[in-house]
This record gives sequence, structure tokens and C-alpha cells, in this order.
Amino acid sequence: MKDFKYIRRLPVGIRRMIAMLVVAGTFLTAFTFSVSANPSYAAVRDYPEFGNDKAQIEITVYSDYFCPHCSSIEEPVNTMLKKLKDRARIRFVDVPIFPPNSIRYAEVFLYSWFANGDNLDTALKVRNILFSAARNRTDQQAVMKILKSQGIAYTENKGRAQEIIHNFYERMAKYDSVASTPIMIVVQGLTKKTYNGSKEILDALGHLPD
Repeated sequence: MKDFKYIRRLPVGIRRMIAMLVVAGTFLTAFTFSVSANPSYAAVRDYPEFGNDKAQIEITVYSDYFCPHCSSIEEPVNTMLKKLKDRARIRFVDVPIFPPNSIRYAEVFLYSWFANGDNLDTALKVRNILFSAARNRTDQQAVMKILKSQGIAYTENKGRAQEIIHNFYERMAKYDSVASTPIMIVVQGLTKKTYNGSKEILDALGHLPD
């Protein structure tokens, strides 16, 4: 109490300065505690990535589940990517060439990723199911029932899925100037190559080190 009485006798300007310092100290303490209480937050990835995250080779596959050319090479691409998973970072970017169903299918793939994480085998299995379902024009709810029937977990979160589609998929496609599918981008060190169409993609994967 004596300390407070002493402060009240100080000039108004000094009292205001002390109050500002107290507020600043409280804010700094709260901020420091907040950061230290969540040390792993920055390590959480905001988009799907598979394979070896320390690899020097990056492979990004742009496709649409309703694209017949994408569908025609899905199985051989999957086989090659499995062989490369220890040597490459692998991303799948769903491009909505055939809206609105393309976006709904992209959401389902992300729902699976939310539940299963960066498991390439599960991701490829889900993509295979989606390509097959697209050929039959299966709606989104029926596709999720197929996943459930095959024991594939998923976490339905439309808001988070839409955020990834708009903030990652669309930006990546714009950055790589993707206007059609299928397209594959391979980055090795400072070298970036773009492969357009089924033949170029299969040839390129066949010549990457396994």
C-alpha cells in the first residue's frame, strides 16, 4: 500500500509512463507464454505432401479426377511414385477443370488426408477410388461411403478443405501456369521442368532415379 501511495504523489506524466510500462510488460509476458505453450505449431503442415520431406527431388502432379487423360495414366503413375517415395517429395494438386464435381472430389481427398496424414499408400488408394468413382459420376456422399466400406478413415472438414483448395492448390496452379491436365512439375536443385500430357509424364517418371 505504501508503494501505491508513493506513486500517487508522483507527477501525472510520470504516473502515465509507469502505467504504460506495466501494460507493455504484461503484454510481453503473455506473448512469450503463448509462443512457448505451442512450440510445435509452426511444424504443422498446411497442405498434403508425401514421400521423403528431405529429398532433393520434388514432384508435383496436377490432375483432375474427371479428366480422361489423367485417369488413363493413374495406375502407372502410382506404381512409379511408390518406387520414388524414398527419393522424392510428392505433391498432388487437384485442378478443378470440371467443376463443381472436381472440387467436391478434391475435398474428399483432403478429408482422407486430415485423418491419415502423409501416408502415400493410403493417398494413392484414395485417388484410385476417386478416379474410378468419377467415371461413374458418383456423388460426394456416395464416394465417402465407399471410403468407409474399404476401411479408409476420413475427417469431414469442409472449411479447412476449401482453405487448402483456395490458398494452396489455386496458388500453386497459378505459379506453375497450369491451364490443363495432366501436368507434372519436377524440381531438382535449381532445375525445374514441366511435363505436359500422359506420354511426357510417364517418360519423365521412368527416367527419374529410383
